[in-house]
Amino acid sequence: MDFKETKKFKSKWEEYRLGDWRRGSGKTFVTLETVIPPMPEKLQSPPDEAAFHKKLLEIEEKIKSIGQDLEDKKTEFDGKLQQKIQAQKAGEGGASAAKDIGLNFQRLAELKKQRKKIYDDQEAVASVAADLTAKRERLSKKIDKDAQKEE
Repeated sequence: MDFKETKKFKSKWEEYRLGDWRRGSGKTFVTLETVIPPMPEKLQSPPDEAAFHKKLLEIEEKIKSIGQDLEDKKTEFDGKLQQKIQAQKAGEGGASAAKDIGLNFQRLAELKKQRKKIYDDQEAVASVAADLTAKRERLSKKIDKDAQKEE
């Protein structure tokens, strides 16, 4: 029985370094017999420098206009922010809103205390009712069995 190795590489590192996807890198050689194709027609004409510079200027103008728009939006935002801060300081929602919030939290704390008191009272009444029910059951067992009949 002949053993045939199916694994090409000894490790993943070797596969990474020498695998098929790596082939072709650094293995191109040019000799005297190598046929070099002619240069394409488009590349034979010199590049149009004037069109390039014109397009470059257009792009720079677009960048400047976008930057200016951003600055305008920033100043507009800062103005609105200052107006909002002034309105809050003037009392349209600044100190009075803070007082209202404080009062609301105090009211909430009072309501929580009331709710806890109600639950505690309810639990006390339920425990007393359970005690009375248990006492009734014990007493009913002590009564004569003939008297417990419904007749």
